Amino acid sequence: MKRTLAAMALGLMAASGARAQADLPDTVDAIRPSVVAVGTYQTTRRPPSVFRGTGFVVGDGQLVATNNHVVPDSLDEANRERLVIFAGRGRAMDMRSVTVVARDPEHDLALLRIAGGALKPMRLGGEGTVREGRSVAFTGFPVGMVLGLHPVTHRGIVAAVTPPSPSPASGARTSARRRSRRCATPTTSTSSTRPPIRAAAAARCTTRAPARCSA
Repeated sequence: MKRTLAAMALGLMAASGARAQADLPDTVDAIRPSVVAVGTYQTTRRPPSVFRGTGFVVGDGQLVATNNHVVPDSLDEANRERLVIFAGRGRAMDMRSVTVVARDPEHDLALLRIAGGALKPMRLGGEGTVREGRSVAFTGFPVGMVLGLHPVTHRGIVAAVTPPSPSPASGARTSARRRSRRCATPTTSTSSTRPPIRAAAAARCTTRAPARCSA
């Protein structure tokens, strides 16, 4: 859920950049029609609708950007479960079936295509609008659809701009290489070239887990 709200923050931040002179309430009003809930629907299930996360409409109005972890790996097709989005506000929901266009597990992103007519797409800015320390706002459904479709907006700042996190597989390989290097050259130095945390990790690696270090 937090990652979905982070994705929504990027969309709202971009909209804010495009409307530099607008107040936040005006910006929220402008982007709210593009914010949707993503979930599954099965007529025979109680409740029939299951909320999974937040998304926003992009492109030609028939695409929805969301997080990869929001999209289920499989559906109960035998019982006619389907992937859907919920548009609208309050209890006046417009439910649409969607299909998966693309998934990027490494960056936790997914793109869905909406069945039926187009919805209002969100206007996005470029990467140049993202700066550390910039004030931003983010909106989504942190409490699901318990009260209907009422997106919640919060304010914050861009704390840091960092490279994408590595995938679990590449991260494990990197950690293994680091452990191997630390075991090969253990050190207790606390100089600026070898921070204390690395020295401590090397000591633990040498004395506690030599089998893991040789991997």
